[in-house]
Formats: sequence, C-alpha cells, structure tokens
Amino acid sequence: MLAGSGLERQFLDEVTMMRVAGRAIPVLSPENLIVTKLLAARPKDLDDVRELLAMRSLDHAHIDELLRLLEEALDQRDLRRLYRRLRDER
Repeated sequence: MLAGSGLERQFLDEVTMMRVAGRAIPVLSPENLIVTKLLAARPKDLDDVRELLAMRSLDHAHIDELLRLLEEALDQRDLRRLYRRLRDER
C-alpha cells in the first residue's frame, strides 16, 4: 500500500475492529482512510474524501503530517495541496 514509508504498520496498528454480519472487520480511522484515498487519487477516491470531510470531525493536523511524510517518502509534492483544495471546497 505505502511501500517504503513505514506508515503501513502505523495504519494497521490503528485499525478498529467492527462487527459486520457476525464477522470482525478491520476498519481504518477516517484520517488514515483519507490519506490512502488521496494517495490513490482516482475520481471515486476523491469523492469519498469529500464525503468524509463533510460528515466528520477530523484531526486535520494528523492528516497533514501523514501526507507530509508520504510526500517525503515518495518524492511527491502534491498530496497536501490536493487535501487543502478538497477541504476548501466544503
């Protein structure tokens, strides 16, 4: 998922187990889900981010820090800019 960034373990450590139809399902935190969807950046992923931003109280500083770490790890500079643009659309 996030090869080389070290965030995979953090994301897995932070999952919440939810019971759905009698099964335990690991669920990412909304902040971590937003980060993974911004990394994929497909139109549906960006729509999902917009919905999460509209419905939730989020730790925006945490999201920004995760995106900063990813930008460094991937030598990419557009993730935080995309996130801010989507936040400003609200």
